[in-house]
Amino acid sequence: MPPFPSSHSASGLLAVARLAFSLDRRGLALFRIAAGCLLVGDAGLRSRDFWLFLSPEGVFPLPVLRGYLGPGCWSLSFLSADLGWQGAVLAFEAVAGAALAVGLCTPLVSLLAWVAWVSLLRRTAPALNAGDYWLACLLFWGMFLPLGDRWSLDARRRPTPPAARVCSLASLAFVCQVLVVYLVAGTAKLNGAWLDGTAVGFTLSPHDHGTSWGTWLGETRWLIPPLTWGTLLLEL
Repeated sequence: MPPFPSSHSASGLLAVARLAFSLDRRGLALFRIAAGCLLVGDAGLRSRDFWLFLSPEGVFPLPVLRGYLGPGCWSLSFLSADLGWQGAVLAFEAVAGAALAVGLCTPLVSLLAWVAWVSLLRRTAPALNAGDYWLACLLFWGMFLPLGDRWSLDARRRPTPPAARVCSLASLAFVCQVLVVYLVAGTAKLNGAWLDGTAVGFTLSPHDHGTSWGTWLGETRWLIPPLTWGTLLLEL
């Protein structure tokens, strides 16, 4: 980690901003590997419910889905309702994810991985959550970042490694995509249950997917207010 620059002048503030929004190429490599493995895993999980979600007779028929999404919404899955084509798109996601994880032709594969991910998201749009869309945003900005500069097959063919960190508009957007999750989560909690210190107690109250540890923690009343306020402050 380079030394934190002085911020006593405009140039110092600029240096601070550059440091804050620059990314270590090793961190980008870890993101690339994790994202690629996630796509491969997602393709495997979707294959278990392939008929239910991707077949013409499934819960999301293409004509109904197009009406749900509106005009101008593209997806490779929309090119044909044929079951074989839907399987090909799913296999495409797995292959793109595997190539991304190992760093093979990374710039091109980054684009293909984003296309595959968005295509499958839109094919199952009514069943998505915010995390699915968030990964789509990260994959999009990843296309403009040197994801293959470390720990990849591409890097093995490069004689001279580039500088350790990268700073660009893409790195700024990538960092902001992460920061906004915590900022929005924190500001959304500025309401009664979080401000009066009881929200974590409700979260940990016994329910169908609770644990004994969560039950014990939820019953430890003196811990609930600091945990609630601490969560809010940490996110902000």
